[in-house]
Amino acid sequence: MKIHQHIMAHTSNLENHEFIYFLKHAKIASQQTLAFIPRMTFFVLGFKDILEASRVANPQTSLDDDINTHCEEDSEHWLWFLQDLEHLAKLGLEASFSSKDSSALLQAVWSEDTYRVRSHTYRVVSHVINAKSTEEKLIIIDCLEAAFSVFINGLNQLTQRSGLYRKLRYFGEEHHVDEASHTLGSWVEGERSKQNSGEEALTPFRQKQMIAIIDDVFAGFDEVFTCWSEAVAVKEAIAV
Repeated sequence: MKIHQHIMAHTSNLENHEFIYFLKHAKIASQQTLAFIPRMTFFVLGFKDILEASRVANPQTSLDDDINTHCEEDSEHWLWFLQDLEHLAKLGLEASFSSKDSSALLQAVWSEDTYRVRSHTYRVVSHVINAKSTEEKLIIIDCLEAAFSVFINGLNQLTQRSGLYRKLRYFGEEHHVDEASHTLGSWVEGERSKQNSGEEALTPFRQKQMIAIIDDVFAGFDEVFTCWSEAVAVKEAIAV
């Protein structure tokens, strides 16, 4: 199977996750419906390190330059996430979002319940560090952006219904507009299909290895989405 097609197949499967269904159908943002956000913290902050690991130290090609530009463009988005935590706290949506209650946030980040999020982050960093070429890094980035597109497109429906879409930075319009301007690695729907997957530059052996890595990255996101869904008791919410 072509690498790009393999990524798209996994993306379609991830769209059927119960957590995404919940985001698309939850009536309004509340303490309960947004209770998954603290569990996102490790991955969002860890994504900055994933980007650092993805940079090409001595760029030689236009693709090297493109990946470095992409890493630079996304490198400060974790700050938007922290700002959104503060904004949500001010709205009274979740006390543990506040920096004044850092102990509660750290407990959420490092609890046994969120080990799956940390484990997935470590695995992705390992895949990037062990990538044999810029093309392989591009494929991993494409997986991350595709999976995030599934999440954010579901969440956008909830934030728009709740009047939060234009008030939040990481979870709102600003992040979406910023991604739409990227030339590489955009999670905005439709942009991924315009990218070169880089598979033509890989040997048959490395293509097989990358298929296995793609499987692992998306399996990790399935676990992460399940972890987030447990924070909002998705099964019970859907049943109601």
